[in-house]
Amino acid sequence: MLVQRQGKIMSENGRKGKRKVLPLSESEAGQKYRVLSVPDDQKDVQRLLPLAILPGAIIKVREKSPFSALIISRRDEELALSKDLASKIEVEPHGGRRRRCRSRGGSRR
Repeated sequence: MLVQRQGKIMSENGRKGKRKVLPLSESEAGQKYRVLSVPDDQKDVQRLLPLAILPGAIIKVREKSPFSALIISRRDEELALSKDLASKIEVEPHGGRRRRCRSRGGSRR
């Protein structure tokens, strides 16, 4: 479920807590991020909807220009975002952490 707080759309559990939260404009090229919040401005939302860039979405930053746009991808589709719009999107790094699965039953050796 999405909720609206302080001019942003975020997931219901969109607490920052101990997460490393940063604006998408400060992201690194080649890295994956989970979207935490997007601006609630109708024009901005319409720009993000074609790729379903909403809280919870996993995106990859393909290219980053220091003064203009970022190129991001989701599901093999790309979208160029202005630095202004990217600064309104909060993300956290995604990946690199895998949960260990423990089998149930059986004996430990």
